[in-house]
Amino acid sequence: MNRLNHRACLVLYTGIVLSFLFPFWFGEVVSPYNQFAHFAQTNDSSETRLENKKFSDFVKVFIPEISENINGTRSNWLVLWTNKNELGRPVSHLGGFSQAYVPSWLLSFLTNNPFVFITTLSLATIFLSGIFIMLFLKELKLSPIACLIAGLSLATSPFFMYWLTFPMFPVIFCWGFGSLYGIATLANKKNLTGLTVLAFSIYGLLMTA
Repeated sequence: MNRLNHRACLVLYTGIVLSFLFPFWFGEVVSPYNQFAHFAQTNDSSETRLENKKFSDFVKVFIPEISENINGTRSNWLVLWTNKNELGRPVSHLGGFSQAYVPSWLLSFLTNNPFVFITTLSLATIFLSGIFIMLFLKELKLSPIACLIAGLSLATSPFFMYWLTFPMFPVIFCWGFGSLYGIATLANKKNLTGLTVLAFSIYGLLMTA
């Protein structure tokens, strides 16, 4: 293990995290509970899973907001207004669900399904969080294996798994460590990479956290 370099640890990190999240590569999506009751239907499936119904914001707020942001009527880049409730209201552009957030804008080209959208956004956030802490620790001259352990410990942590349905919580770590990596890079090299990462991380925190 001592012979592992940073590049090898990055490949190893990617393989382990992708393996850890394998159910999502076969069509699973994140959801705190099933929504049969919302549509006055019964669940005829024999499959039972743990449910967390106190996370009702996911179904009642996040999914409708994402659906409106990616599928709503617009005249240009962003959906600004929805008429789906009472006299209508402005569409929210915070929390990371809006196309004003560049990762979500790119993701909107790949899917218009809000459940797939938030699942992909959450998984990408936790994956990138581990990458950023590894890069940050690399700038601090820690060994490759220490960087690998830190990245895996964060990306597969109970905190991240618990908040998969609320990506605005894991994203604090993602762009927080992105900011630290940018600062550390600027302190060591003062290059465009560090400046770009720091600027985008601050933007990410403002748009999501």
